[in-house]
Parts: sequence; C-alpha cells; structure tokens
Amino acid sequence: MYSWSSSLSHMHENMRRIARNNFPAPASCSDVELRMFWEECVERYEHYEQLVLGGNFDNSETRALELRLHDINDLLNDINIEWDRRPWLVC
Repeated sequence: MYSWSSSLSHMHENMRRIARNNFPAPASCSDVELRMFWEECVERYEHYEQLVLGGNFDNSETRALELRLHDINDLLNDINIEWDRRPWLVC
C-alpha cells in the first residue's frame, strides 16, 4: 500500500509542478489569469510578428515562426471566446 501511495504522491507533485509552469486552458483561468494570459499572448504575437517582418531567415525558420504565430492566434481566439462567456470582463 505504501508504494502505491508514494507513487501517487510523486505523480501528483509532478503534475502540479507542470501546471504551475504552464498557463491553464482559458476556460479554467480566473478572471485575473485570463487577462494576464491574453496580455502575454498579445506580447508574444507582436514579438514573433516583428521577427518575421524584420528578420532574414531561411524558409524553414520563417515557416516555424509563422506556425508559432498561427498557434498564438488560435490561442487568442480561444481566449476571446472565453471573454464572450464572461461579459463582465469586456471593457
């Protein structure tokens, strides 16, 4: 019994550590976390957009940056959907 308990405790601590280092899904964010998540995503999007526009990259590097932009854009759309569900957050 002790080995199972120890394994579960260890696994649970690893899951908590991973969750602390990553933003949760927009639907599971508190209001403050959602706003912070949105601001960070906008900053990341602007950063990668500047890299794509001003950088001298080869095709594969440019494609990788464009894929990151696409992923961040999808995440921003998910955040906007969550904001629509929380009308008190819209200014």
